[in-house]
Amino acid sequence: MTPVAHACTSSRFTATTSHLTSQVKSPGRSSARHSSSACCTHFAACQWPASSRRRPSNGTINREAARSTLRKRAMEARQNALLRYLEGLGLRLRRVPSVLRSLVSVTTEFQWNGVPFPTTCTHNLGGQQVCRVLRDLPVWNELLSFLKAELREVSPGKLVVSRLQNPYAFGWMHEERLLEHAAALFQRLLANHRCVVAVDVDCSAFDRHYKHFCDALRLSTSLKTLRLVGKSEPQFIVGGKEPQCSEICDLIVAVCEACQLEELECNEMSLLESGSTVQARFAEFVRKSTTLKTLSVTDLTWRTDHKVNMEPLLENSSVTKLTIDGACLATGCGASFFSYLARNSVLTELTVVKQSRHSPCNVEPLFKGLEKNSVLQKLTLRRFVFDLADASLVSGALIANTSLREVDFSSCEWSFMNPWLSPGSLKQLAVQDAQAVWGEWWRVQLFVDALRGSTSLQKLVFGQNYFQDHELRRLLAAVKESETLCELRFDQLNHDSFWEFCEVLRETDTVGKVTVRQCYSNAACFADSLKRCELLPAVTSHSFRFLNTAYLQEICSALALHDSITAIHLRIDPLQHVIDEQCASSIATYLSSTTTLKEIYIDISATNASLNQVIVTGLSKNRSLERLGMYSCSLHDSDMHAFSDWLQQSRTLYCLSCSFVCPTMSCFLMNNLAERLRSSYTLTSLDIERYLGFWQGVKNLLIRNALLTERAAHFALGSTLKECAAAFELVSWHPLVLDKVCQLAAVSTEEAKRMVVKSKRRLSKDFWQLAGVVKEELRCHERGDGKVQIDQLGTDAWLAIHRFLSVTDVVDSPST
Repeated sequence: MTPVAHACTSSRFTATTSHLTSQVKSPGRSSARHSSSACCTHFAACQWPASSRRRPSNGTINREAARSTLRKRAMEARQNALLRYLEGLGLRLRRVPSVLRSLVSVTTEFQWNGVPFPTTCTHNLGGQQVCRVLRDLPVWNELLSFLKAELREVSPGKLVVSRLQNPYAFGWMHEERLLEHAAALFQRLLANHRCVVAVDVDCSAFDRHYKHFCDALRLSTSLKTLRLVGKSEPQFIVGGKEPQCSEICDLIVAVCEACQLEELECNEMSLLESGSTVQARFAEFVRKSTTLKTLSVTDLTWRTDHKVNMEPLLENSSVTKLTIDGACLATGCGASFFSYLARNSVLTELTVVKQSRHSPCNVEPLFKGLEKNSVLQKLTLRRFVFDLADASLVSGALIANTSLREVDFSSCEWSFMNPWLSPGSLKQLAVQDAQAVWGEWWRVQLFVDALRGSTSLQKLVFGQNYFQDHELRRLLAAVKESETLCELRFDQLNHDSFWEFCEVLRETDTVGKVTVRQCYSNAACFADSLKRCELLPAVTSHSFRFLNTAYLQEICSALALHDSITAIHLRIDPLQHVIDEQCASSIATYLSSTTTLKEIYIDISATNASLNQVIVTGLSKNRSLERLGMYSCSLHDSDMHAFSDWLQQSRTLYCLSCSFVCPTMSCFLMNNLAERLRSSYTLTSLDIERYLGFWQGVKNLLIRNALLTERAAHFALGSTLKECAAAFELVSWHPLVLDKVCQLAAVSTEEAKRMVVKSKRRLSKDFWQLAGVVKEELRCHERGDGKVQIDQLGTDAWLAIHRFLSVTDVVDSPST
């Protein structure tokens, strides 16, 4: 028989359920058995009626006094323990009392209510539970901002200490008292909180408290991810002198040895200096690690012995994702790299980054190793410049390899195709030979052969499209013939006539296989292209050259007739053209009528506020935009109120970037958002140029909204945490929830929608368990009068009750 946990007999719980069931004419109150296995919580909304209150007796007063004495003693013991901890940090003793007073009940510039210093971690204490630190993230982030760091939740209940995105928004960044508070908090978080699983910071931010930073990292045992960014010649001070790179490396190695790291990234520092003992320790860690899955070591200096990069990797059997400096392909290291790639049986993603496009690099070991490799699935190359011989190596590797699914050349150039790169005399001979063999197809034939010969490639990404029309047709014919290739992507497409490009896709029947990230079109031809095209390729965003007011009006009219564009940039040169009334009306009409547009960036009139009013009126009727950029704005106060109301009420717009001609407009908007966002959960990203006022208060609300979407997505993926259920109940409609589900579960948008719908049913079915009222099942005694109990309600009656209930109505017990 399945064990059953019975509901508790809290009078507050009974009063609430009785009141709610009366809404659907459900008779009587529930009479439930008390069980110690039940999770005894209560609804926050219910209180004892005033008429039932009585004057406390002398015995009650004595008990309250005893409790007060116990609380006072506990506080004194806690303060003494915290004092000993602070003294152990090595802070100047004359400042310890002030730090102690502040950290016993922390307050900051924006959070006046004191919160207790997080001395212990309650993550997963007694079951599925998040740490108390997450309840007061704004307070801790305001303290950590003095170290240019902040706390973010990367998954339910798990935190990362990350680099502050906008460190210049704080004018009091270097106040010594707050720096000491922040250093103490950082030490405690890393040393004692298992909820902190990742650190991603700039080492130079800890210039005055570098020792505490190092000690904290060494004490942590829960870190899974470490990303340290610092300069090759550090600027922070340790004991009155600058630390050497070996000291930073020693810190990294110490963390590697203490924690079961799964991801390590260290940039802009010579981690592996030849001959150092740290080098040997790090090599030993990489060689023996069984937990490290992701490793990134780039921007190495000339002093680095690149051979030592590869030797431990040859023996490692855990790293599945590697980002490495292109210097490892240098002369003398190529053989090691070839052996690593040819023999490896676990690596699935490889990224090779060159520090400079024009530095020499021998890519033959890379592509020859790929021919022997049978497990690598994704290859990304950055800042490489390939000649015709290199392209031949690429083609041979793609044909021979049987596991590669995605190859990304978006950050690479091809010297024989780019008109701005002129090949040398020796390479010119290779070009002449290729022309003699392939004729007019000499630039594209190697890629055609690769697509026809590959048996595994599913996605190929180019940067700029330098192919001529006849070459593009030949390439697309190979795309059509390929049985495995699903997507050919161009990061940038410059085309005078967008219609001509669409026509090539139509002729080769590859509209569904070709995508473009950024399309730059001639504004004079784009409107005509939209009118002539029946089916458009997938283009992430459209931008225009030579855009003026006349073309802008034509484009808006064409967009209204061909409502399939999802992102567009409508930015003209304000020094040459000024938006007129007809143009503003066209923009407003398009914005109010479109149902597919998700992203728009637009310049509007900097001088005529009445024209801005027309555009804002159209914008306020839009129900599809998710990302909006408005620049050079000039609005009346009434228009700003209307714009703020739209931002508050929108259920789709989560990213806003704007600039105003007058700084007072920025102040006005930020002041409005500081109040309105308290009841709005859509906006998660905001960038207002040249204004920092009210930033911290607004930022806390943005972080709250982003956190809710993250938790809601995890609930859709099956999480049973109460915090995730509450977030899903609040923001399951948010467009970012679908995006995050697609990203985390690697599923299509349609599948993500089905998962969200299924999770809504789970929230209703398992409400009592998710809210923490019971652990397993709600079961009530049968009443003697035959009245229906809450566990006997039918589906329709329960759904009617559920409309008046939310997960957050049930508050956690004080012990949690």
